[in-house]
Amino acid sequence: MRIRTMMLILLTLGMGLVLSGCPCGEEAVTLTPLSGPFGYHFEGPYDLQGNLTKDNLEDAEWELNGKFVFPTGGYSAAQPEVTVAESYPEQVTIVLRVREPLPGTPVTQMVMEVPVAAVISASNEAVFSMKVVRICYGWL
Repeated sequence: MRIRTMMLILLTLGMGLVLSGCPCGEEAVTLTPLSGPFGYHFEGPYDLQGNLTKDNLEDAEWELNGKFVFPTGGYSAAQPEVTVAESYPEQVTIVLRVREPLPGTPVTQMVMEVPVAAVISASNEAVFSMKVVRICYGWL
């Protein structure tokens, strides 16, 4: 009886991992200060490119706008996860999760662009970091 209970628990945990996806790697995104507008240009894996900017210094919010360029269909990107640590200066972490297609899954053979956008409330002195986390299977 105990073995069946343990097997049921292990199967339940395993299914939870399959359905939620499993992180299989992460990569930092490069942030480069812009010379004109106030903000940063960013570049990362999957041909990720975009900007994190403020229109003027009096704005309370930063705007993140960019896009992934995936090599085929079957990829998806979740909404950015933004964490603002209440410190001085504020530490802002932006996590972009990308789900790759399952191995053997038929995918369209065309480049697919997926936009990424967020509005972030943080001060002008905020320190930003970004990373892309790859989810190898399951849903986002």
